[in-house]
Amino acid sequence: MNKPDACRDCAFFGNGRDFVPDEVRESAPVYLMAQNPHHTEVALGRPLVGKTGMMMESKFFPNAGLTREDVSVGNTYRCLYQGGKELPPVDSSIAYAAMIHCAQAHFRLPSGTRVIVAQGDYAARVLTGTDDSTSWRGYVKPLIGYGLEIGTPWAPGAHDIPVLITMHLARLFREPKYMLPVKHDWTKIPRLLRRTWPRVPPKFVDQPPHPWPQRFAFDTEFPQNLGPGDTMMHRFSMSWGVNDGETCAVESDQVVQPRLVGRPRVITQYAPADIYRLARVVGIAPRDLWSTFSIEDTMVKHATLHADHPHDLNFLGSIWASINRWKHLADENPQLYAGCDALGTLEVDMGLEREFEADPISARVYREIDQPAHQVFVEAQRAGIATSPERISKVVTLLTDATGQARNRAQAAVGWPMNVGSPPQVEYQLYTIEGIKKPKGVR
Repeated sequence: MNKPDACRDCAFFGNGRDFVPDEVRESAPVYLMAQNPHHTEVALGRPLVGKTGMMMESKFFPNAGLTREDVSVGNTYRCLYQGGKELPPVDSSIAYAAMIHCAQAHFRLPSGTRVIVAQGDYAARVLTGTDDSTSWRGYVKPLIGYGLEIGTPWAPGAHDIPVLITMHLARLFREPKYMLPVKHDWTKIPRLLRRTWPRVPPKFVDQPPHPWPQRFAFDTEFPQNLGPGDTMMHRFSMSWGVNDGETCAVESDQVVQPRLVGRPRVITQYAPADIYRLARVVGIAPRDLWSTFSIEDTMVKHATLHADHPHDLNFLGSIWASINRWKHLADENPQLYAGCDALGTLEVDMGLEREFEADPISARVYREIDQPAHQVFVEAQRAGIATSPERISKVVTLLTDATGQARNRAQAAVGWPMNVGSPPQVEYQLYTIEGIKKPKGVR
């Protein structure tokens, strides 16, 4: 299809062909924005009807309770770029100029739209101003111009239009390990339509409970500029439930000496960073931690279940947290940030325990292997690992020599000073000059 006159001043105008208009359904509650059409879409004149669109309908629409008739579908760019070449980087001036021009010329939000799904960096940027869809994957932001983002984990109101940010589905062909978390993202669409997720964070208190609960998440914060040997904590947070008054963020580095009942279960996101400060707060010696508390680590739990996924709290929160993203609030609202860390860690652990119930083999690995070894791991990390500088120096010399020999052999073989540390140069030699077939998944 030829491009309309509104495209003439666009940086992507090119030959004036290969235009694919949005597929708009006025009453559809969901608007899906992808990246740009490919040859199948150009040939049929419809967005998302190629390989990616087929996967979307078969694997992701069922998770969201949707059919093609329930959605409007469009692209950030409504044409092929230079006949189908890879798009310029999302932060480049040409990419930004073209996305703004395309949005102003062709983007129209149907009257029935209540939720937008932004697939990938380009859609996220034009809709929300965010071009880091990996960090914001699984969370929502307001549509530009339809709401204000304030210094809290944002929860959309009845008249706001939330934009759910997720990965572009085409990326899953290269990185299938993200299939499960992206499917989690799509399950949030019905909850967004019902306004049951994300919720406003519960009200936090500034004092710990008395006595301390039998199960709680524990997190600590420290000054940014720590000097040598400075281990002062300036805040700790606890969460023992998901309701108002069940999370505390305490501005203190003082010993609390709480009353403990039995051997409480303490949930941490990364035990080596927090449990020795827990000993300080409680007023016990570090050696007594493991007999005083039953300590668990959500990173280790998640690694047992999904070894190939990221294990940081931002990622885990995108799967199980009831609140929207909060990790960007560390400087803007540090006390709220600390409380959300504790609440998020608690909710993540609740989700991981449900997965263990459905996967008893992984649960057994964690309970019988990983958890018993955790004390040894944490204490070894605190003590450090003894090394021999002399032996390390010898190994570095051997590796440096081996690297130099490999470089010389490669340059002798190809006949020019190729940098073997440069992927583009190596790829050019292998795939263009040598004619070796590219492995599947390599661009």
